[in-house]
Amino acid sequence: MVGFTEGDDPAMAFNLDESKLAALGEAVEEAVDGGVNHNTLRFDERAWEFWEYVCDAHETAPLRTEVDARDHPARNAHLLACLVLHAYSVCKPKTKDRHFIKPASALAYAIAVIRIFKRWAIAMPGFGLVKAACDGLSRMYLALHGPYSLAPRRAEAMTFVMMGAMHAIPSMARVGSRIWDYDDHDIFIFRCLSVFMMHTAFRLAEIVGNGSEEIFYLVWASLWWRIDGVMIKKPTRAQLESMRFGRDVAIIFPPRSKPDQMGTIHCPFPVTLTYENTATNACAMLRAMELRTGLTVADRDTTPLFCNAAERLYSHGFLDSILRMALTHLYGAAVASLYTWHSFRAGLATALHAAGVPDEMIQLICRWMCPESLHCYRRKGTRKHENYINAAAKQKRRRDPKR
Repeated sequence: MVGFTEGDDPAMAFNLDESKLAALGEAVEEAVDGGVNHNTLRFDERAWEFWEYVCDAHETAPLRTEVDARDHPARNAHLLACLVLHAYSVCKPKTKDRHFIKPASALAYAIAVIRIFKRWAIAMPGFGLVKAACDGLSRMYLALHGPYSLAPRRAEAMTFVMMGAMHAIPSMARVGSRIWDYDDHDIFIFRCLSVFMMHTAFRLAEIVGNGSEEIFYLVWASLWWRIDGVMIKKPTRAQLESMRFGRDVAIIFPPRSKPDQMGTIHCPFPVTLTYENTATNACAMLRAMELRTGLTVADRDTTPLFCNAAERLYSHGFLDSILRMALTHLYGAAVASLYTWHSFRAGLATALHAAGVPDEMIQLICRWMCPESLHCYRRKGTRKHENYINAAAKQKRRRDPKR
């Protein structure tokens, strides 16, 4: 705030009294923070705690000024590099057999502090030094954990066959610690959800939310129906029972999400699912949910579409555990460990690619913001990779120029 009242031209300075200026500053800061993603803000708060610790160790103020950031880039870069080293040393890795978090994860704390200062219109310098420190940590990490330890580990792509096998697990079979009772609410929802995710490529966070009070997940109001040519927001039992195969559809409007915080990009473009007479038809699953629970939902605007018996969000951990349980039952623990709910997203993208769908259309269907994200998750498959190599090997070779 001091900088607002200073400068060479008095006409450009803010000439408010100190209390009014402070109140306006707080209002702007509150508005800016309100626009930041919930999880990003939580991470930034933790990064700031680390920043305060590092600055305290250097006996310097954590609140750097614009002048200091501009005129003394070396010392601010040093503090950010120390922040990376501190985060690397104290944060606990998610992988149990690792001693440290990945260097890129430690770098994220410095990026968070840079992001915080940027919201205050202060450009923190020295990212080159911070990145160099991260590179040094990466070499140490590779030496400690092996040459492949920093390679990205992505969930394997789910297939429609695997989804169908999970859906066909017999009712009353023992699956892990549970009896797979189709009448059990959680099992019923899991069977519907797995089919739904395979056909729509929604993110799990769009089912369970992001942990904030805001609605960042599918609710019953996200689901509309087109029955006999009429758009219906809240169907009756008679309307649902009148649905005809190949004609009527379920329409799902995407929720606000991680890449679409304000709902301006994907929310206006719904997913359409046609009602067909197959065991794993996504529209039929949604229809079954409407008939079983949707008709009695009092508030469709706030009640999660995929909710527990108490009409509350499932936790990420619960849905992870039940998916792992089903896959372990079918394929064993080693195979189950390769798949997550994100596998459904990668699976649909991979299946669309195998069907010859252009990349730009896959990006639109799966709601990726950029082609780079698509290329991370759309897999060509081991068999297709092998076929490409074999085809290349069979190409007619050019005559040896020595002959």
